[in-house]
Amino acid sequence: MAFVTSQSISTLAVDLLSAQLSLTQTVSQVPSGDLAPTTGGETTIPVPVPREARVQPRGGTLTYDEVEETEVPFDIEHLYDGARVTEHQRSLDIVDFGRQVTRNQVRAVVSGAEGQLADVMNSMALDTEALPDGSNFDNIIADANATLDEAENPMEGRYLGVSPRFAARLTSPDGVTLTDFQGEVATEALRRGILGEYRGFIVVKNPRLTGMRALAYHSSAFAFSTMVPQPIPGTIDSAVLSEEGLSLRHVFMVDSSTAATLSLLSIYAGAELVDADRVVVLGVEDES
Repeated sequence: MAFVTSQSISTLAVDLLSAQLSLTQTVSQVPSGDLAPTTGGETTIPVPVPREARVQPRGGTLTYDEVEETEVPFDIEHLYDGARVTEHQRSLDIVDFGRQVTRNQVRAVVSGAEGQLADVMNSMALDTEALPDGSNFDNIIADANATLDEAENPMEGRYLGVSPRFAARLTSPDGVTLTDFQGEVATEALRRGILGEYRGFIVVKNPRLTGMRALAYHSSAFAFSTMVPQPIPGTIDSAVLSEEGLSLRHVFMVDSSTAATLSLLSIYAGAELVDADRVVVLGVEDES
């Protein structure tokens, strides 16, 4: 097995993690500093309550209203994957540690990290029923866009997060493929799960959205955050890297009773719905 360190493992892991996250790149990011000690990994997201202008009657007095905010609690969880590599595996079986060990660890952590956000999205009740054959998709997506307009959401930063089943029935209004990017642009778009544009939304497909489900939302509808885990004293080797808004730690430890190498890959991550008026949920009720 080639010589590896936590630095080389973490570099590989961050590259893989960045490549496989798609939903988390479409929502608001809570600064990790808001969750640092001594918060206990908890914070509150203030959401302004909409205000309305008043009309002052001629000669009348002015009315001053209190500033109101809705407080949304937010916290993060420690998501990790620990792999035990025995003395015999390390010496006789493992040729490429990154491919044989770290890649699978990264996939587990990716699933857990983005699953925090996907779980929030999957738990939301449907606002509009979709037909399983996709025949009303165009109308309900157009209506969802209008609903966001009426709620005065900004025109930019709108996404349509779709499950694989929903994506399979989704085509552009003229019946052609949504993936209209070319060359390297197309490759980068697909790497990030972007299928194309539809009715003013950037369409993002993610396998962690379940059933036949789509969410039309503004980026401020949800919040996501990651935080770097602290170093573990007494480890053989460790590295912590942050890239593209992701914080990732890899640690090598040893089980002295068996001479096994312990590879620990972890990240703190959390997600929350911030404002239900900034998202419309479409789908088929019976699908799961």
